[in-house]
Amino acid sequence: MRYDIERSGFSSDNKVVVYLFYVIENGSIYIFAKQTDKDVDPKVAGEPTYVLKTPIKVGTSWKNRVNEGIIESVNETVTVPAGTFNGCIRVKLTFKKNITINWIAPGIGYVKKLFQYKDGGEAMEQLVSYKK
Repeated sequence: MRYDIERSGFSSDNKVVVYLFYVIENGSIYIFAKQTDKDVDPKVAGEPTYVLKTPIKVGTSWKNRVNEGIIESVNETVTVPAGTFNGCIRVKLTFKKNITINWIAPGIGYVKKLFQYKDGGEAMEQLVSYKK
C-alpha cells in the first residue's frame, strides 16, 4: 500500500500558522495530523478527518467529528493564477463556523478553496504555482 502525504500551511486569523498533513489513500483524502508553528512535532489526529471520500461521484457524502462533506461536482474547469485545470472535483465541507468549498484537480490536489463564514465574510485561496 502506498501513501502520498502533502503538507500545506494556512494562517488562522493571522495569528498562528497551522500545517495540515494529508494522506491520500485509495482515492480518499484525510487529515492525518496537524502542527502549529509553536509545536515541535505534528499532533496525529485521533481519527481521520476526511476532506474527500470515495466513490468519487456527485452526491457521495460523509460525516466527520468536525464536519460534513459532499461531492457537488466531478467535472469542473477552474482557472487560478497557476493555470486552468479541467476535471476538478468540487467538495463542500460544512463546519460549525463556516462552509468551505474545495476544488481538487486530479494529479495536482487543491487548486482553489472558498471559505464562507456564518457572519457573511468570505476568504479564498488559489494555487499560484506548482511543479510536476
